Amino acid sequence: MLLFLWAAMSMAYYVAGTAALNEKWFHGERHGKLPFGVHDDRSLVEIEKEAREAGLQTGDILETLNGAQYTGYFQFFSYLSHARPDDVAHLRVRRPNGEVRSAAIRLKPWPGPSFSFGGYVAFLTAVLGVTLLACWSVTGWSPRGREIPMRG
Repeated sequence: MLLFLWAAMSMAYYVAGTAALNEKWFHGERHGKLPFGVHDDRSLVEIEKEAREAGLQTGDILETLNGAQYTGYFQFFSYLSHARPDDVAHLRVRRPNGEVRSAAIRLKPWPGPSFSFGGYVAFLTAVLGVTLLACWSVTGWSPRGREIPMRG
């Protein structure tokens, strides 16, 4: 019974993750994206044009996001999961020299991958193929269901 429950929970988690990935990839225009990334130490990285124009620099330390003290990745991704393109994010950052700056940045649409339909098919074929090969090589599984002799 516990094995069945574990398998059902695992499948539900997999389906939820697949649905979220599908939403980002195929409907990225509905989701907002900040024009920078944040490291574990709260420093800004991968500064894009819009963030530079707002006065942000690589290495700035994110202190607040929309008026709330910045606490980490969960807050960052939780905000982005509800953000829409053209929403405005209000930030306060501290420069390495101690200067504090505020910025307001308009979110842009999430770009999603640049695959064509054929690219998606090729990508998924490769992912599923590698998964099946890994299962086969580790467990000896095959579609015929042959038995694996035990060494002993």
